[in-house]
Amino acid sequence: MMQTTEWKAKTGLLTMLTLAIALAMALPGWAGPQVFNTSPISGTYLQAGIRGPQPFVIQIFSPADRCLRIENTSQGADMEAVLIAPDGTVWRDDDSGGCFRCPLIKANPTPVSGWYLLQISHFDAAAIFANFTLTSQVLLTGDASCAGPTPTLTPTQGPEKATK
Repeated sequence: MMQTTEWKAKTGLLTMLTLAIALAMALPGWAGPQVFNTSPISGTYLQAGIRGPQPFVIQIFSPADRCLRIENTSQGADMEAVLIAPDGTVWRDDDSGGCFRCPLIKANPTPVSGWYLLQISHFDAAAIFANFTLTSQVLLTGDASCAGPTPTLTPTQGPEKATK
C-alpha cells in the first residue's frame, strides 16, 4: 500500500510540473521595449565577439494612416535603420538624416495600427561599439516634416550593397 501512495505522489508531482511547463510555454513572449512617447531615446550597438552584432531593437506604437518619423539625431558610427510594420511592410534607410550619415525613416502613411519594430545597426554589421540618439514622432500624414516619405521595400527587394 505504501508503494502505491508513493507512486501516486510522484505521479501527481510530475503532472503538476508538466502543467507548469506547458503553461509557461503558452504565455506570450516578451517582444522588447515598447515606446509611446517622442522623447529622445539613447541606444548602443555592439559587436558581441563570435556571436555577431547585437542590433538595437525597440517597438514603437503608431495608429494607422499617420506618419511615423524616426531619425538618428547623433551617432558614433555609420548606422542604418529598418522599420517593420505589423502587416510586414518594411522601410530601410542609411544616410538620409540631418547628421552625418544618420538614418531617417518617414513611414508615411502607416498601413495599420500597432507596434512597429525598429532595428538600428551598423550599415554593414561591422565589429564596432557605437552609441546613438534617436527621436520618434507620430505625426499627421500632411505634416511638412513627413514630406518625401521613405519608399517601402517589397519582399523581392533587399538592401543594396554597402558602397561607402
